[in-house]
Amino acid sequence: MLNQIKPINGSKIARLAFAQLILTAVAVCQTPTFKVLGAFNASAGSPAGVVEVMPGLFYGVNLTSDVSQRGSTIFSVPSTGGVRYVAAMNNGTLLWGPLLAGLDGRLYEGGGNYNQGSGLALVAIGLSGKVSTYPFTNPTIPGAGVGVTVQTPDGYIWGEAEIPVSSFGKTDLNGNVTVVHTFSGTEGTPLIPVTIGPDGNFYGLSIVGTTITVYRMTPTGTYTALGNFKAPSHNPVSLITASNGKLYGTNPTGGITQAGTIYEVSPRTGQLKTIYEFPKRNVGVPALFFEGTDGKLYGTTSGELGAGLNGNSGVFSLDLATNAVTPVYAMNINTQGACTCWMIQGSDGKLYGTAMNLGPGTSGSVWSLDLGLPKPLPHIQNFNPASGAAGTQVLLYGANLLGV
Repeated sequence: MLNQIKPINGSKIARLAFAQLILTAVAVCQTPTFKVLGAFNASAGSPAGVVEVMPGLFYGVNLTSDVSQRGSTIFSVPSTGGVRYVAAMNNGTLLWGPLLAGLDGRLYEGGGNYNQGSGLALVAIGLSGKVSTYPFTNPTIPGAGVGVTVQTPDGYIWGEAEIPVSSFGKTDLNGNVTVVHTFSGTEGTPLIPVTIGPDGNFYGLSIVGTTITVYRMTPTGTYTALGNFKAPSHNPVSLITASNGKLYGTNPTGGITQAGTIYEVSPRTGQLKTIYEFPKRNVGVPALFFEGTDGKLYGTTSGELGAGLNGNSGVFSLDLATNAVTPVYAMNINTQGACTCWMIQGSDGKLYGTAMNLGPGTSGSVWSLDLGLPKPLPHIQNFNPASGAAGTQVLLYGANLLGV
């Protein structure tokens, strides 16, 4: 779940996977309404997720394979539709996934970024389109950067680092990287994403061969392996912290039919169990998901896109009380887009996502899906500092503070 931070005496808004929000289930009775907000062609690249930077305005990043001539582009799109390009990465710099809205009002990416082979610790994009890059300068680990996943109230961005050794660490907003843990060969290679649990520790995924392990990482670098599962492919995997305090994730090729599974992990005991198996690959292959305001988890499936378009992309919900999975919308892959898809819930209650393939422009789309979900309610988890002199800036952090 993505949460937000807001200074009391400023207008800057940021997202932070930190606070947990207690949600109440609400029945959804509305007929789903799907709207394509923008389409992308081969020259523009495929969109990889959006983030809401202010109510009704989203920013996203396009991937492109032609990194020898150009890199990723940053686009904005309002909830009413119409894509506008706001920045272009130069010299082949490639951004790998959804942006993180930072405490200072800029958008961040890192870790997977590179400039014709040389590593970058961090890339920052202002809403006006100004791009700032921060090369990795640690002389003991040349070329490494921290994968941008979550930000803590002290401003540090946390995630995995892959070059040249598998590590976990943090970076400040000037790209200064601190590695807190180096993964051994048996611990594997860390993956994105990373989430923060209710205990304040980080939870992530690492892979050795075809075995993916769910791990706990303390801010000081203590690693603990929890459960594991087999994932004989490199499809996107996911891991989130739900409001009930448990971890949930997807295995895109798990289950008896290899159509994908959803698993649950208890942070307290480390027990991992499969709670749902998708019945067929043409309606399965799940990717990322998140928790909605009705207390259900929402995710997408791509079907057998890589095997000749045998199947439809779609959106599903998971009831945490019963572990029942319900298809809520089937996408037309030619007119609306084909997953792999990233998806979030906007401040207006609608779902907003990007499809990486097909659609009206043949290279993906950005879209909204109105299921009649309630708008996210603001929630303050804590504030820092607890006291201070007059004029001291106080940071509120919690959930759904956009526009408050």
